[in-house]
Amino acid sequence: MKRPAILSLCAGLVLAACTPVEPPKTPAERHARIAEAANLAFDQCGQFMMGGFSDATELRRTRDQHRQLAIQAGADGPLFEAQKKAVKTAYDNQVIWSNPQQACNSLITTIAKEA
Repeated sequence: MKRPAILSLCAGLVLAACTPVEPPKTPAERHARIAEAANLAFDQCGQFMMGGFSDATELRRTRDQHRQLAIQAGADGPLFEAQKKAVKTAYDNQVIWSNPQQACNSLITTIAKEA
C-alpha cells in the first residue's frame, strides 16, 4: 500500500522539478527578474563568491539598479513576487539536479549575462 504512494510522490517531485520557467515577456518582468535573481544570489550564494565583499556589493548594486528600472517600466508588488517565485523555482530545480554551488554558479552567470 505504501509503495504506490511513495512512487507517486517521487514521480510528482520529478515532474515538478522539470517544470520550465517561462522567460520574461516585458521589460518590467525582465528587470524585476534580474533584481530578484540578484537578491536570491545575495542571500543564497555568499559562501561561493570568490570576490567576497566586493561581489556582494556588486550584487546589491545590480539588484537596486534593476529594481528601479523595473519600477520605471511599470512593475508593482505582484510582478516582483511572480518573478521571485520564477527565480526561486529555477534555482531549486538546479539544486535538485546538481548541487547548491553549481546552482549558484548558474544563477550568477545568468545575472552577469542579463544585467
